[in-house]
Amino acid sequence: GNGVATVAQYRGYHTNIQAPNEWESFRWEYNQPFYQNSAWGDFECPDFFYLENTIDEKYNPLAVLMTSENGNHIWWGGLDENVAFDPIYPDPAVQDYGVTYAMKGFTTEDGKRRIVWGWVPETRSNITDFQGLFNLPREIVIIPNKPVSDFTIGYRPSVECLQLSQSVAYSKKSFALNYNSSKLMDFGSDGDTLEIVVVFEITDKTTATQFGIWVRTEKFFQESTRVMYQYTPPKPSSRIPRTVALNMAVDKSRSTLDADTDTSVTTAPVFVVPQAAAPSEKKATTPSWSALLTLRCYVDVSVVEVYSDEQAV
Repeated sequence: GNGVATVAQYRGYHTNIQAPNEWESFRWEYNQPFYQNSAWGDFECPDFFYLENTIDEKYNPLAVLMTSENGNHIWWGGLDENVAFDPIYPDPAVQDYGVTYAMKGFTTEDGKRRIVWGWVPETRSNITDFQGLFNLPREIVIIPNKPVSDFTIGYRPSVECLQLSQSVAYSKKSFALNYNSSKLMDFGSDGDTLEIVVVFEITDKTTATQFGIWVRTEKFFQESTRVMYQYTPPKPSSRIPRTVALNMAVDKSRSTLDADTDTSVTTAPVFVVPQAAAPSEKKATTPSWSALLTLRCYVDVSVVEVYSDEQAV
């Protein structure tokens, strides 16, 4: 008959509290910290929920703890016999590398989807707290993650967001990544409310070290924002690598002429799993492996949201 609640304490950890049956008396009894992880700093604005794990039933249902200090992080695990959070790994399963704060959400009626959204604060230094707007809704999903692990948690735009697009304004099937060290497509003059989807193919022959897109480009290119992948081609080898690592980067160094605005470069680690070329296709000029990267970018006037597959946002 006891209730359970959590509160944020000064040092940032959440406290599990048992309450007596007489709720009207508000007599609370301290029980224990719900979860502590000093390596990741203070926790704020927690969100607790379950996700149905269709990949690994031994972790079903999956308890998720979302926290947000300097970004949103998600730990996954279960609740022990003392109703304390027991993460499977000490590090987050997925992280928001941008400025989104205090994400909250709901589970859909069928229990299969968790939709969340958060607060995007202003990054100008002369703005007071809590001036900003909400980001677009996103979905927390459980996805296969081999060969790194059996499964992990990822983000993707909610299907409701995918229904916002009204028409296809631009379409191009292919372009080369190899003829110089930096290749970016310019979407900067196409408007300030856009959904951009680009699929990149990298191979063992790829030499480009940066590739991506420009958005929000001013007419004379004084202001622009780069959304790109930073890539270091692996050393030649007769073996196909298990994974290939890249960084997804949002470069705000030229996003504004306002000296008081944060213009740092934000990066997020991602990886791809190379696939061998079909035997019939292997020629001297044919790559021995290739891998695909899907970049999905939403431009909403002054806010840019970027997803790399379902790994990072």
